[in-house]
Amino acid sequence: MLDDKRLLLISQFGVEGYSLLAKLGCVHPKILWISSNPYIPWNMLKIYSYSGDAKVLGFSRQSKDRINPMNLNDLGIAISSSTEKGRAIVFSCISELLMFHKVERIYYFLSNIMDSVEEGQFIGMMIEGAQSKKDELLIATLFDAVFRLRKENDELVLSPELYLPRKTYSLRYERGIVEIEGEEMEEEVVTNV
Repeated sequence: MLDDKRLLLISQFGVEGYSLLAKLGCVHPKILWISSNPYIPWNMLKIYSYSGDAKVLGFSRQSKDRINPMNLNDLGIAISSSTEKGRAIVFSCISELLMFHKVERIYYFLSNIMDSVEEGQFIGMMIEGAQSKKDELLIATLFDAVFRLRKENDELVLSPELYLPRKTYSLRYERGIVEIEGEEMEEEVVTNV
């Protein structure tokens, strides 16, 4: 479940999306996490007691491995020098990069990075409403599976935008940890002919 090679999460602003990224990433023995704020990924990995090999690249000046979001060439070099066979890439700053660069450049940039991932998973995240629907749609075409994480009546719901089979998952969020409820709920698929 949720183990597609290229997975995109579209989440409302908040820590729940980061927590789900950490949960998905923690199944891999090696993680490279690219984030605008490295503090959040490090804390999420700590909450999940991740004991694998993790490296976090961040925009922040406080980051040990600082990356400049304005220079995609340097960002690409930093990522490719940190990528090795079997390492999952968690990319939680797609929305932020879209604020600095045109969508065409980010599309091409992400496409090249995804092509370089060998035997690992690429997990991306966009913040709902931070970019136009048009930009969101274009970036989503790069991914094998696209999910939207939203809050409904004090419950977290993970619903497919692009995923076969079309399953909706109920999630429980407590003390920084996201748990996927045991039973999957079938989602009605409606098609217009």
